[in-house]
Formats: sequence, C-alpha cells, structure tokens
Amino acid sequence: MSKPVIVCVDDEPTVLESLKIELKRVLGDSCLVETADGGEEALELIDELQEEEYEVALVVVDYIMPDIKGDELLREIHARSPHTLNIMLSGQADLQAVSNAIREAKLFRYIAKPWQPDDLRSSVIEAIQSFLQDRKLEAQTAQLQQLYQQVKAFNVELEQKVEERTAQLKQLLEFEALLKRITDKARESLNESQILQTVVQELVAELNLSCCAATLYDLNHRTATICYEAIRVKADSAQGTIIQLDDSLDLYGQVLQGNSIQCCILPSPSEPYYQLKQRSTLLICPLRDEKEVIGDVWLFKSSSEVFDDVAVRVVEHVADQCAIALRQSRLYQLSQTQVEELKRLSQVKDDFLNNISHELRSPLATMYTAIGVLEGVLQSTAVVSNEPSNVARWIQILKNQCQRETNLINDLLDMARLEAGAAPLNVATINLPLWLPIVIDPFIEQARSQQQQLMVDIASDIADLNTDSFYLERVLSELLHNACKYTPIGETILLTVNKNGARFAIHIKNSGVEIPASKYDLIFDKFYRIHNSDSRKQGGTGLGLALVKKQVERLHGTIEVSSDSGWTMFTVQVPSLNL
Repeated sequence: MSKPVIVCVDDEPTVLESLKIELKRVLGDSCLVETADGGEEALELIDELQEEEYEVALVVVDYIMPDIKGDELLREIHARSPHTLNIMLSGQADLQAVSNAIREAKLFRYIAKPWQPDDLRSSVIEAIQSFLQDRKLEAQTAQLQQLYQQVKAFNVELEQKVEERTAQLKQLLEFEALLKRITDKARESLNESQILQTVVQELVAELNLSCCAATLYDLNHRTATICYEAIRVKADSAQGTIIQLDDSLDLYGQVLQGNSIQCCILPSPSEPYYQLKQRSTLLICPLRDEKEVIGDVWLFKSSSEVFDDVAVRVVEHVADQCAIALRQSRLYQLSQTQVEELKRLSQVKDDFLNNISHELRSPLATMYTAIGVLEGVLQSTAVVSNEPSNVARWIQILKNQCQRETNLINDLLDMARLEAGAAPLNVATINLPLWLPIVIDPFIEQARSQQQQLMVDIASDIADLNTDSFYLERVLSELLHNACKYTPIGETILLTVNKNGARFAIHIKNSGVEIPASKYDLIFDKFYRIHNSDSRKQGGTGLGLALVKKQVERLHGTIEVSSDSGWTMFTVQVPSLNL
C-alpha cells in the first residue's frame, strides 16, 4: 500500500512552503505532502494522484482563493475522493461557508489564520489517524463482507448438497423399498412364470421404463428366449423370440461373464424390440445362478435418459434375488416331481402288497386247513399220539409258520384298508375300568411267566369312553405285546390311564430298555425295526407300530414315544367320539 498523501492548497507561496515544512516536521516520511496554488490545480493534482492509485488522506485548503472558494473546492474534492478529510484555513470564512463545508464536504476541522503551530500539528495528526482508522475499518468491513458473501455462497452450496443428498437418500429408500417389494413378491410364489412376470411388471412401473423383458438361456443350444415382457409404449411384442447368443457376442459375451451392460445400439430391423432400441437406452443385467448365468433382464429407457449408478445397483440386486427365486422354484419343482414319483412308487408297492396279500391269503388258509386234516389223519392212524414225537413237532411247526404268515398277510391287508380310509369305525360306549382288565389279563400271565412285573393304575375319574373297542384293543395289545417282548427279566411294565383335558391318556411304560431320540418318528414307519443285538431273536416284520399309529389316527387320537433314564413310554391319547 502506498503512503497517504496530504495536499495543501493556497494562493500564497510562503503559506504553502510554511505548511509543507511544518507537516514534514510533524509527520516525517509517513506521508507525502503535495501543494497547489489554486483550486483548479488542486483538482488536477488529485486526479493525477488517483490515477496513480495514491490515497489522498487530507486536504488543507485556504478559504479565499482567486479562482474558486475553499468551500466549493472542498465539495469538488469530496465528490472525487469521498474518503478524503478536509481542513479549512482562513481568517475570513463566514459561518455559512464552514457549515456548507462540514455538511457537504466532510470538513474535519476549521483553523483560523494565523494558526497556532500546536493546533495545526494536532489537527493534522488527528486527521491522518482518523483517515487511517477509517480506511482500516473499511478494509475490515470489506473483508467481513467478502467473508459473509463466501459464507452465504457456501451455505447456498451446502443447501444444494443437502438437497441433493436428501434426494439421493430418498431415492435410495425408495429403491430399497422397491427391492424389498419385488423380492417379497417374487418369493411369495414358487412358480417360475409368476416370478419373472412380477419382476418385469414391477420394474417397468417403479423405474418408469419404456419396456422390460426377462430372457432365459439354453446354454446347451446357445440360445436365449424372451419369456416375459411388460411394455408401456407403442412397440411390437417380442415375447417368445429366440436369439442366437453367438450372433451377438459383443453383448452376450459380457453378460455371460456376469457383467451388466448399459448402451445405445443401432439394431437391424429383424432384431427384437427394433423400435425401442432405436430410441432408447438399454440396460442388460444378468440373472446369475450359483454356477452360471441362466438368463438376463432387459430394461429400456428414453434415449435422453440414462440409468444412474444407484438404479443399476438396484436392478442388479433385483436380478440376483430373481435368480435365487428361480433356483428355489426349480428346486421345488424338482422336489415335487420326485415326491410325485415316490408317491407313485409307494402306491405301486402298496398295490402290489395288497394284491399279493389277497393272492396268498387263500392258499395259506387252504394249507392251514390241510395241515389240520393231516394231523387228524395221522392221529387216527396212531402216527401222531399225545406223546411227544418228531412228527407232532413238525406238524406244530407247520401250523405256527402258517399262522405267522397269515398274521402278516392280515396286517398288510389291514394297513391297506386304513391307508385307503376304507376301514369301518364302529363306535360304542365302553367302561374302561371294567373293559381294561379283560384286555390286560393275558399279558399279566405272560409277564409273570417271563419273570417281569406288569402293574396297572387307573385314575378314579375314568368312566365311559365312546370309541371303537376293536381298534383300541388292537392298539393296547400290540403295545403290551412289545413291552413284554422287549422288557428284560426282572424289570417292570406299568400301564396307567388318566384324563388329559377332554382326552383319555393311556401310558404303557417299561423299564430296562431305551429308544434313541433320533428313532422316535422312524419306529412308526412301515417295516422299520431298530437294529440291535436282540432284533433278530425277537422277530417281527416292523408293521406292528405302523398299524398302531394308523389305528390310533383312525380313532382321531395321537401316539407319542419318549425314552430316558432306562425307561421307554408310549402315550396314546384318544377323544370320546360321538355315537
């Protein structure tokens, strides 16, 4: 910054020289002192100083000059340099002139001639300090104004960024909601057609697309088939069109690698969506399975618009979720096919067992009858007597084996009838406290003969039960038979009966044997037997508990098994049925 300038104006040379000497002595080199002997010269001098970018800090003017009065000169100077302070020197200035100078020319001080040196010195020093202080304040004000403008501009920019960020967050939330909505809708169905149709329709509606299409690949034949589409503009449908992948390797080469593509292309008239490709931006996102790309999704947008990064990511997520839903759908369809095939095979097996059971029943009955006749003939000829003999033993073996095979065939036929729902249900009222001992009595004797203890505990509130006594007896007989068969010597079998709400609960519990928890459900499957060291010794076909479960279900009841701490318990719960 250049030194401030003091301009002294007087038409007397001696006065000018005295002022210059006095000001130099007071201010030293801190200010430049210039002189002018008239008003016109003073104005020219100030113009020159301003052109040279000097700041005129103070003008000392005589009031009486030949060309222009002091107050008029000061007004002109103030017009050219508003920041300049003015001191008027005169012994003849009237009060009006001073007032005009103060009001219109920023007059700082009026000093009468002849002046007092101390008065002049103090006025000049005070004026210079006031000028410098004002300029400093103006500079600070300008700086603050500049900072204010910068802050204001920063706030405007910040508000714009906040608005942009808010818009981005809103878009992200909308896209996230879109992604969830499409994903939920796609996963609601295990139908492949419905999944793809839902995806293309939702994308068209939510992203304001011209068209969206889903394509599935046949990698063995290197083809892509447009399976589903949703079009919002006037354009021909391309659904069902088959595309050769190798004819467009520039596009499909990247898609097959799992990469999305956004482009504008110039198609040939024979290509699908020819009109759309001519005037649209195309985004292709692959449908990626765990191992390979199984298809893609095409999205068309007006050629003046592009898909931003957020939209691309959302569509890619939608495509990934769609691929997952398709995989689940295909696995479900495969499992359904397998289930249907298993049902078919099971039905074939059941039909075979049913048919062969019917075919074997008559010959076995004939054989059993023939064995009885043979036994009678041998007895009449004294070949078989009451005394033990090999012939009698073999006759008994034949009878036992025939009866065993007959029981097996009867079980198979009963199972077939129960599974077919053809088994009749004859409901009658039975008094459990009177009826149960009759059913249990043979097993008490069997347990005693096997050195086991069979105990019975019937709750006092047990009364009449409406049910099919034939099925209930068969259930209890089978469970008691198994308990006697598998309970070790010296162990206990406990049968308890109580009420569980509206149901009658029958518990058959035996000690000395346990069933692994992993086998609880399996033991009720047909032909299943727990493999252990005694399984072959005990015999059986594995149909007993399967029949028990079917019979309990026929009685509208449930059966459960639990095993722990050396005990195994079967719990049968049946309701009282309507007569």
